[in-house]
Amino acid sequence: MFDAQMRRGTGQMASEWFVRKVEPGEQGWTGVAWSDLQEDSADRVIAAQLQWLASPEGTGREFEWKLYSHDRPADLAERLTAAPPETLMITEIPALPKDTPPSAGIRFEPATDVAGVDLLTEVDERAFATVDTRLGERLLV
Repeated sequence: MFDAQMRRGTGQMASEWFVRKVEPGEQGWTGVAWSDLQEDSADRVIAAQLQWLASPEGTGREFEWKLYSHDRPADLAERLTAAPPETLMITEIPALPKDTPPSAGIRFEPATDVAGVDLLTEVDERAFATVDTRLGERLLV
């Protein structure tokens, strides 16, 4: 149900294997919101996304591939890691150590209300030196 409502039905470029969302403007989010790849098609689909990023339509866009533990194939994270991304951020929240505090200056904060989302957007702006005015709106929906 989560995939159908929050991931699969959100993109403009859809195929039987993936949904790519391309929001308009320089600050618009671009990436694969959902995928259901097969062993024999995964590398080809990943390569096609990299090729699209090099095209006039994709050039200059930041790109994110949303990956969840139930996405297929089982080694999709390794395949994406092997692709030549400029930046890769991955974490599995349940896998974060609970008995080890984060490094100095880092803290984890829940973003479950307007104040939390405001804090998240502030961190995003500082980290990426950009202002995405729609980020908070999208998270509060």
